[in-house]
Formats: sequence, C-alpha cells, structure tokens
Amino acid sequence: MEHLLKSPKRMRIEAEKQQKITQKIENQANQPHCHFWVKRKSRYCKMTIKPNHKFCGEHEPPIEQEPLDESRIFCPLDPSHSVFKFKLEKHLKVCNARKKEVSLAYVKKNLNIGLVDNGEDENFKLRDLPDDEIYRVIKIVNELFERHVEGKIATEIKSHKIFDDEMRIESYGDEKIRHLSQASSILGILESRELLKEKTCFIDLGAGRGHLSYWLSKLIVDEKIEDSKVLVVDRASHRHKRDNLFKEIGVVERIRVDLADLDLKELPFNKCNSIVGVSKHLCGRATDFALRCILNGNNGPIISKGFLICVCCHHQTTFDSFLGREWLISHGIDRKTFNVIIRMVSWCVCGDGRRREDRKNEILNNEKMKEREVVGWRCKRLLDYARVKVMSDAGYDTGLSYYVDKSHTLENICIVGNLKIDEIKNEI
Repeated sequence: MEHLLKSPKRMRIEAEKQQKITQKIENQANQPHCHFWVKRKSRYCKMTIKPNHKFCGEHEPPIEQEPLDESRIFCPLDPSHSVFKFKLEKHLKVCNARKKEVSLAYVKKNLNIGLVDNGEDENFKLRDLPDDEIYRVIKIVNELFERHVEGKIATEIKSHKIFDDEMRIESYGDEKIRHLSQASSILGILESRELLKEKTCFIDLGAGRGHLSYWLSKLIVDEKIEDSKVLVVDRASHRHKRDNLFKEIGVVERIRVDLADLDLKELPFNKCNSIVGVSKHLCGRATDFALRCILNGNNGPIISKGFLICVCCHHQTTFDSFLGREWLISHGIDRKTFNVIIRMVSWCVCGDGRRREDRKNEILNNEKMKEREVVGWRCKRLLDYARVKVMSDAGYDTGLSYYVDKSHTLENICIVGNLKIDEIKNEI
C-alpha cells in the first residue's frame, strides 16, 4: 500500500537512485581492490589494482627478481613507502622526505639573523625572580623611557580612499572592519609620506595570506601606478591566498623564504628602481630580520626609499637576533636584563598572566594592574626605540607612530621611515 501513496515522480527518482547504487556495486565488483590491510582504519585499502596484481602501487611489496624495471624498493629517504626502482632517481627529487637544498640565488642562510643564537638565554619565569631584581629592571626601563621615548611617539592614523566602498559594506562584522581599518591606515601613511610612487616594488614582509598585498595590488591597478609590483614574502605556504586574485595580470609575485635568509640584492625587480618594505603585524624577531633585510638590500642595484613595519609579540624577540642590541648594551641592558624585559612586555596585553580560575577567589588591585600595564607598554616601546636608533643611524628618518586607535588592536604601533641620505651604511 505504501507505493500507492507515492507520486509517479517520486517513484521514478527512487528507481533511478537504486539503479545508480546497483551500478556502483557492479563497478566495484569488476574492479578488485588492494589486498593491503590498513590497520589504522581496520579495513582493506580501497585503491584499485592492475590486472594480475594483489596490491596497489603504494603498497606493492619490494620484488627483487627480474625484470628490474618492474621491481619495487623501499624509498631510502623514508621506508614507509616504496617506489619502482627505475623511477628512484626521479622520485628522490620530489620525495617529501628529502632535505630541501638551498639553490635559489636570493636565499642566503642566516643573512639577516644578526648573531646565531648560542643558547645562553635562560628559561625562567618572572615569579621565580626575587622582587629586588624585577624592581631593578623596572627602574632601568622607566629611566630610559623618560629620557629617550616619552613624548616622541607620533600619531599617524590615516585612511586611503581605495577602502571607501569596502568600509561601507553593512554585512561586515567588527573584526573585518578592524582589519580593513589597519590596512587602510597603512596605505594612507605610505601615501602621506610619498612612498606610493611609480617604478616601486612593494615588498610585503611576512605576508601570511596576503591581505595587505591584495590592497597594494589593487592600488597599483586602480591608480595605474606604472612599472610597479608587489612582492609577497612568507616562509609558509598558505591556502586561500588573496594575492592570487592579481597573479594572472603580473602585478604580484609570491616567493617562499624565511626573512632571516632573504637577500634582496638577488631579486629581479624588472623596471622598478626602488623598494618599499611593509608589514602588518610582524611578530618578535621577524621584525629584526625584516629591518636587517632592508638594510642589507641597500647594497644592491636599487635601494629601499622607505618602510612601514607594524610591530607585535615582543616576547618572541631574542637578545642575539635583536637589531638594537648594541644600543641596549650601551645603556646598561645586558642579556640577563633583556630577558627580564621581554617577559614583562606581556603585562601590557595579557593582564596579570594568571588563569581565570585563580582570579575568581581574589579581588585584584586595580592600581597595581594599571602600573604593571604601563611598565609592560614601556618595555615594548623601549625595544622599538632601539630599533629606531639603528635605522636612523643607517640613513632613515625613522620614528614610532600610532597607526590605528587602541580600540582596534593593542599592538597599534608601527616603525616607519623615509630615506633621507643617499649613502647607506654596510650590512648590520
């Protein structure tokens, strides 16, 4: 009686569906599968096999007898898989287990790293230090901040007209708007400093998925900035890269390399005659690598006429790689003091560092928390100022600037500079 309740259309759809299932079962029966038992999945491998074979190409056991061109051997780089012997030479060039050799001209191992990390940095926590030691470091930070940094941070919160339509889209949430505001201000600052010029290669250092690169590429196309391009640099391979939208028209190029190893002098810049380095939130010592990369690149055929680096994650900085290490040493900050400072920077953005469960049973001293936040913020700015000094000594009109409001991100400071002299000092 059930079929009487179904419409003819519904019955036809079910019949076609059943026919497809039957056909699929018949096809599987006519195509035997691999006999290898996959222990992790508790089933046989589902790969089809060749006639007169029991296993697929991946699980075919090694065969030592002739003919040699049909025998399989375990990969010498990774015995978990096998390969045809006659294809071994080709396989070794593409095997994922191979050690990647540096063969690109623009890759120079540890070129921008400063000093190679000697492992002397101690692994300790602030709570393990005596109070006298912490107060000693706080006193040094406060004195240097008041002498060199206080009152010298500019405000350059800008916007660029290319973002006007995008910012008016009502469906965007707060997070999307924050990211757009940051990119808009970066391009606005570059424009106000006359760095958005023709024949310029904009290098997005540590680009990630290329959000900033996308807008730089769009700017070049929409504003018709002639003979310019965007070079996207990142050490990782990301999915859903936004810069790919302009890849086909030749405006943008992506290279995969660590900033510690990038030699700008060896890159082909085509018709470009100058470089502008940019980055939106470059973490820890990657900031030092990027700034050294810019300075070292100035010894090549073209020079960097400016840069804008948004800094963050100062706790990931190391004494050996830090760009302003010599300036810190000259002002009484040695390795031990530096390692205390990079632990105090978290007071600025991470509160008191305790778990939420530990806070529930205690009323926090708000005044003490505010003092800790100020000290953490001053630690960050002192490290940034040391970097500024190095770039200033190398011939750039360099300073610290607020590029967005604190409500957008607590890491709202950038290091920005314009070339002010023609002669650039040698590699740092």
